[in-house]
Amino acid sequence: MRFIDEKTTLILMSNKTFRGTDQLNFEIAKIIFDKNYKPTIPKPDNETNQKFSAEIIETVLNQGLEVAKLKYSNRSSKNEVLEYILNNKGYDLLSQKKYDEAVGVFTMNCIANPDSYNAYDSLGEAYMNKGDKTSAIKNYEKSLQLDPTNRNAEVMIKKLKQ
Repeated sequence: MRFIDEKTTLILMSNKTFRGTDQLNFEIAKIIFDKNYKPTIPKPDNETNQKFSAEIIETVLNQGLEVAKLKYSNRSSKNEVLEYILNNKGYDLLSQKKYDEAVGVFTMNCIANPDSYNAYDSLGEAYMNKGDKTSAIKNYEKSLQLDPTNRNAEVMIKKLKQ
């Protein structure tokens, strides 16, 4: 990752595939460049959270978003929703053209991960595919607010406003 104005390049090397490489690069950059940096503590990617994430997805799909939100808000302090699990399921639903279901799963992801630019970017994409430009723009704008470097959101907002 290059930061031309700061005359800095960050190179992250690993001997193992890691799905969070981009996010890790952004966090390292914040540590270096942001004087007011406050670290975020990641949710443990363990069996408990994986199962709870799957339960939340099933609840959204079978009982609706409102029931899933209630289940999430009443969860044990040991249970967290893992962003990547909901995101993967949402994209699986999008590929099947199940737009309403995808919107539900992505919306739940935004509720569980309100500081995730990626969650809002995905929800924007689901609304765009569904044909709801207003909601797509709103979610892409939220994504861009959370991460001003999100070029995908910039491009999609411009495309949707044409």
